[in-house]
Amino acid sequence: MFVVSAFVAGRQHYTRGANGALGAVAVACFVVSGLIVWIGGAVLAARMRSLLLLVAVAFLFPLGSVLAAIFSPPPNGPGPPRRWL
Repeated sequence: MFVVSAFVAGRQHYTRGANGALGAVAVACFVVSGLIVWIGGAVLAARMRSLLLLVAVAFLFPLGSVLAAIFSPPPNGPGPPRRWL
């Protein structure tokens, strides 16, 4: 993604060699982790059945997920013991 955006902007000399590969990996990791956080916040808001929080998650990219995590109810405690067989 970094390589493509730099090529479109006309800055091809920043995309060569190890620095270009490192930059592309860093941007890819940022995008993937951001999407995971965003989807996790949307799932939390949907489970809480809160339209206001769902809108906050959708429009306030990193902060909306944090708000959904803060305002989510605590778990009910440990469930029944699991039987493995």
